[in-house]
Amino acid sequence: MRLYFNYENPYQIETILMGPMGNQFVIVPIPNRLEIIKMRAEIRYVPSLVLYHARSTIAITSNNIVIRQFNLNEQRFKDSGVVTISADIPINTLDEYNKIGAKLIQHYLSGQGKEDIEDTSAPVTSSIWTQIDL
Repeated sequence: MRLYFNYENPYQIETILMGPMGNQFVIVPIPNRLEIIKMRAEIRYVPSLVLYHARSTIAITSNNIVIRQFNLNEQRFKDSGVVTISADIPINTLDEYNKIGAKLIQHYLSGQGKEDIEDTSAPVTSSIWTQIDL
């Protein structure tokens, strides 16, 4: 069975997480009559090019437990800029109702060249974002 973040609203095909931190999740109920053998989360995203990719991260979570994390690394980009990440969800983290999702920590640099420094005083701007395909 394949379940998308937007199963409640199939017309919404993406969400944009803005600011230094963000998360997106879906509740996945598991009826008692089903035996789960394997569960895998696959997330497609496009980060802003102005993010400090080496320190910005995305994590796949199951019931608020980090299963796997990745850098929002520019080297993963293909021609379209879309990155796909995936992780197996350990069966022992599952309950009757499960919160499966992604958490982001996004860093931003100001300046150029060798003087690049992280701007922690910058307000949340339209430059700090990651689009997650639902």
